[in-house]
Amino acid sequence: MRTHKILRGITKHLALIIFVIIYVVLALLTYKDFGTTWDEPLNYNRGVVTYEHVFNKIVEHPFRFNKTQGHLDVKEKQWELPYIKRYLNISATRLYSYYRYSGFYPMILFILNKDKHIESYHLLNILFSLGIFIALYALLYHHYRDQKKAILGPIFLFLTPRFLGHIPGNPKDIPFAVMYFISCTALYFFASNKNLLTKILVLGLLIGITQNLRMAGITLCGIVVLFDTYTYYLSKQDHPSKADNWSLFLAREVQTVILIGMIALTVSVLTWPYLGMNVIPNIKEILLIKKNIWKGTTLYQGTELQATKLPGHYLVTWFAITTPLITLIPTLFSPLIIKKRFHNRLFMLFFLILVTNVILYAIIQPLIYDGLRHFLFLVPFIAALGVTAIIEFFQKTKGKLIRTGVALLILANLVVVSRQMIILHPYQYVFFNSLVGGLQGAHKKYDTDYWGASYNEALKWFKENIATDNNRRYAIHIWGIKGYKVHHASNIKNVPLEIADYIFRFTRRMPEEPKKEDILHIIER
Repeated sequence: MRTHKILRGITKHLALIIFVIIYVVLALLTYKDFGTTWDEPLNYNRGVVTYEHVFNKIVEHPFRFNKTQGHLDVKEKQWELPYIKRYLNISATRLYSYYRYSGFYPMILFILNKDKHIESYHLLNILFSLGIFIALYALLYHHYRDQKKAILGPIFLFLTPRFLGHIPGNPKDIPFAVMYFISCTALYFFASNKNLLTKILVLGLLIGITQNLRMAGITLCGIVVLFDTYTYYLSKQDHPSKADNWSLFLAREVQTVILIGMIALTVSVLTWPYLGMNVIPNIKEILLIKKNIWKGTTLYQGTELQATKLPGHYLVTWFAITTPLITLIPTLFSPLIIKKRFHNRLFMLFFLILVTNVILYAIIQPLIYDGLRHFLFLVPFIAALGVTAIIEFFQKTKGKLIRTGVALLILANLVVVSRQMIILHPYQYVFFNSLVGGLQGAHKKYDTDYWGASYNEALKWFKENIATDNNRRYAIHIWGIKGYKVHHASNIKNVPLEIADYIFRFTRRMPEEPKKEDILHIIER
């Protein structure tokens, strides 16, 4: 009997099982391809430092990160922080490591990767991100009870290059996006669940972990109130005699959200050393830091603009030109495509999340740069809303000719996107759609490789084609990423720019194009 249930469960979710197997196989085949991104080492350093703090251990060479082609040795300068005097027993470097983000996620990565291999970090990031694909499948399956429809969610999200391309080398924004989505998935399942205690504990734990990855996770408490209120309204419409009155609901909801917030704060204090040092003042500093932590420029519509002076349409434009059209168009028209949309709980969940965050963005006007990197957590919801609109379209449309035509357009666009992802590999995060002419059209108009991931491929080429004489010393300068040292190549040294014979740099904020005769090799797609 038990075997029969297991087999039935496998058959019921065979599409998801196949997807997971393919995902894991691709991860194992490709995780060594990805280069180290700009501030990736700093985040792993934070995990090592947090590990030392939590477990009261000293890690040998905590700032060294080995990798196949090279390793990074990052040593932060003594940061001049105005509140440093409050914690004289902690070095400025380590305090900074606690500061803007919790080190809980990178600490877990370090525990699983004590050798600190960059490739292993990338593999762990990829495997952790599998959770968001499973959560999206769970949402769609619960709503439609059809695995063929539900598997479209993970497929469309996987074929969203901007999201997939960030997974290996982005240990900040992607883990936050994963936990944010999982938290909203839990909210969906618990919204009408009468086990209030379980709901409070689960959501409190998930929201606590999420807001530690980025303080924007605090918006989840507002999402809880909005979606619970919406769910209660529907229950009153469907069963007016069984539902409580509004005053009882609101009183219970206030208590629920306060308890969820208290548990989330407790999780934050326990897993975020800096926050636990002095909770109220440090929360204020963390929330305000986003206004002044970065003074650099970003390339937007052909002009280098200060990150603090970007136009209001910056984020909207980036979403428009980097989202595959087969996702973008259904998402934009989803309110028209989905009939009885107000009674579609899945649509309302995605819609409330997107609208809430857009409104908060307009009010708060946080500092953003690197395209839509800081708002990557909204990309899965856009993909999910687009898939929901597509499913609803095919459910409601009767004309066979129309259905066939739309299906062919969807398939054609998925093929085009898949081909682009293969061509761009391992830099899928520089994808642009046809609205801007693809990557070629975006060149010199928008930031492309803004993280220096291509240095890995450049160094490999340099070793094989230039630094072939083991008796000669090759002085190179790698622009942007601090202390980039070349491993397994004793004849190559990373030196200051002034004394370098060879310069490695990517096009971000390049003051002028180098002369053609000075260029030895270009990493391009």
